[in-house]
Amino acid sequence: MATQTYNEMRKLYITNPYSLNKWNFDGSLEFLEWTIIPTERSGFGGEPKFIDGQLNPNYEVLLVGYGVQQDEILRPFKQIDRVMDIQIQRLIFLNYFLTIGGIIFVFWIFYLEFSNRDNEN
Repeated sequence: MATQTYNEMRKLYITNPYSLNKWNFDGSLEFLEWTIIPTERSGFGGEPKFIDGQLNPNYEVLLVGYGVQQDEILRPFKQIDRVMDIQIQRLIFLNYFLTIGGIIFVFWIFYLEFSNRDNEN
C-alpha cells in the first residue's frame, strides 16, 4: 500500500477529498493528502510541467504531504457512538413496548365490546 501511495505522489498532482490515498503507519491506517508548491501546472521559475507533451526536465516543485491516522480521527466519536447505542436500545425497547401495548389495547377494546354485547342480550 505504501509503494502504491508513493507512486501516486511521484505523479505530482494535488489531491482532493476523493483521492483516498492511505498507508499503514504504526499499525493504524493513515489517510494522506498532498499539495504541490508553487502549482501543479508551473514549477519554480515558471517552468511548465510539460513541453510538447513531454515532461519538462527543468520542472521543479515541492510536494507537501500531510496525513492523519484513522484512530486519531475517530477517537472523539467513540463517546458519541456509545451514547447513540444507548439511544438505539431505548428506541427498540419503546418500539416493543408500544407494539405490545397496542396489541393489548386492541384486545381490551374487543373484550369490552363483546362483554357489552353479552350483557345486552
